[in-house]
Amino acid sequence: MSKEKKKLGFSVHIITVLFVAVGAVCGAIMAQRVFLTDLSGADGLFRLAMLFICFYIAFYAQVIIHEGGHLIFGLISGYRFSSFRIGSLMLIKGKDSRLSIKKFKLAGTGGQCLMSPPELKDGMIPYRLYNLGGSILNLVSAAIFLGLSLLFPEVSLIGTAFLLFAVLGLAFALINGVPLHTPMIDNDGYNAISLGKDPAALYAFYLQLKVNEMQTHNIRLKDMPEEWFELPQKEKLNNPIIAACAVNTASCLIDKGELIEAFGLIDSLLSSKTAIVGIHRAMLKNDLIYLKLVLGYDTESIETLLDEQQKKFMRSMKSFPAIIRTGYAVALLYKNDIIAAQKAYDQFSRVSKTYPYKGDLEGERELLQKASERL
Repeated sequence: MSKEKKKLGFSVHIITVLFVAVGAVCGAIMAQRVFLTDLSGADGLFRLAMLFICFYIAFYAQVIIHEGGHLIFGLISGYRFSSFRIGSLMLIKGKDSRLSIKKFKLAGTGGQCLMSPPELKDGMIPYRLYNLGGSILNLVSAAIFLGLSLLFPEVSLIGTAFLLFAVLGLAFALINGVPLHTPMIDNDGYNAISLGKDPAALYAFYLQLKVNEMQTHNIRLKDMPEEWFELPQKEKLNNPIIAACAVNTASCLIDKGELIEAFGLIDSLLSSKTAIVGIHRAMLKNDLIYLKLVLGYDTESIETLLDEQQKKFMRSMKSFPAIIRTGYAVALLYKNDIIAAQKAYDQFSRVSKTYPYKGDLEGERELLQKASERL
């Protein structure tokens, strides 16, 4: 087994253990607080139900606290607000500085705070506080909620709720702050360490935030500076942050209409040993499926690419325009299912109303049209 696979396996085990431990601790707290009241029947069930509700409120509160930590420490570090997402609801700042609410869901994330970076100084930007700010605020909140829980009797529902907030705050701090390289996405702690090891990784991080900033201003990839999408050196692709720039390069080629070149790059990236994280790898497979269908390349391999893992990913990202676009192409050009293709087209229209990146939508509409022209 390679070192990379061992590292991924270790991270998955750590996260699994943490989640199991958090679940066990929260379950024990709730059970103990119910039994301490010596209640039975409907009263006991009601109290337990209320504690479960408190658990879910505490969970999403810690998601908000975590992303708020990125925002606060990002502002302290000189970053500017770009977007703030909890679940699928996103508050986004447009080119005219007006705030609007959109819908955007990213598999494997409960929320996300993205910010515009300060300008480079000697090739550097501050990165530690921005990346670790979420975990710092989770940890601070855990201490505060623990102190508040001690102000109430053990049998108090409010005191128990505060204790759950504290446990989940600690859990969020550990899961996001302890460096972990996972199959789908790297956590904040891992990114903070990775950025400090290689100036090229820090520059790649800067570029990704700049690309996102331009996307919030509805600027398409093809209209952004070409130097932002230069393909990283092959030996640098063992760093997941740098490897993400190669993914952006492929996306830019697609947006430019250079589909043959994009196909070659994506095929090379997927067949090479790189540190591309799982979510980006799955998106590359999504694009490769589309390109094979539109270009008429080896369409017999579509079924192999659409394995159960890829289908599961695409279902989890079913509101993502690029996923819908490929689903449309599969229905139209592979399955010859006009009804399914029309459903995908209608879904694209619905998603377009609340999707935050209008420039991306323009490009995806063009790709839908290219697929329809293949008939």
